[in-house]
Amino acid sequence: MAKGQRPTTATQPSIPKENPVNKYKPNGWGMIQNVMIHAMNKGQLLLAIFGLIILMSIAKLNSVDLLKILHEIFTMVKSLEYFGWVFASMILAAWYFIGSRSNKVHIEQINKLLEENEKLHQDLLLRA
Repeated sequence: MAKGQRPTTATQPSIPKENPVNKYKPNGWGMIQNVMIHAMNKGQLLLAIFGLIILMSIAKLNSVDLLKILHEIFTMVKSLEYFGWVFASMILAAWYFIGSRSNKVHIEQINKLLEENEKLHQDLLLRA
């Protein structure tokens, strides 16, 4: 130890105390709020609202009407044998298109940031 320095002591990490001010308890409305905020951030708000409208309309149906609707849906699915394969292929194509588009946008943004960074470095070098 050098002259004038304090001796170091090994301390154990402190355990964080519970925050008594934050009394948040998760519930259904909080979950819906978090999902809606996330949908707004991702640009999927219309899809989330549409899904909520469908869920609320299903919740308001009585059991007899719900059974009739489910029976109609299942008979349509049975008659359309290849509907699932076509639907899966469409989802795969859409996923590929969105992924490639997102990748292009990401690369363009990274290149733009790199160019701005290089310009700032050149300006700093010229000032020095």
